[in-house]
Amino acid sequence: MKKFKLWILYHYYWNKIDKLQKKYNICNMYINSKNGKWCCRRDRYQEVNGCCGGCNHKNEIKGCETKSLYCKLWLCDIVKEDKKLQEEAKVYFDYLDYVQHRMIELGMPFCFRANFKESFCKEQGEN
Repeated sequence: MKKFKLWILYHYYWNKIDKLQKKYNICNMYINSKNGKWCCRRDRYQEVNGCCGGCNHKNEIKGCETKSLYCKLWLCDIVKEDKKLQEEAKVYFDYLDYVQHRMIELGMPFCFRANFKESFCKEQGEN
């Protein structure tokens, strides 16, 4: 499949997953009023920034500043083990499975903490 078509699909999948994440409040992202840091349901001590901690695309005020499909597809153990959330957000979890399988079928690049361009360059061995 041509790179442009993969790019369109990549952004389509990212946008749809983003809407579903917000609808079902999957990560429960919020700004901690005590320290001003982005936190999620994983942050028991509200200081770690969850799975986003240490990412170069994370802005302390705005949150994530890139469209990383890999990050959208990744789920922490707390979300994976939350049976109530899985029941309430079945559409979300089913869609994640569909997208993961579809991306593999199409050979679509998706790399850890990387947007489409960065993922494609990593797949091609470019910097």
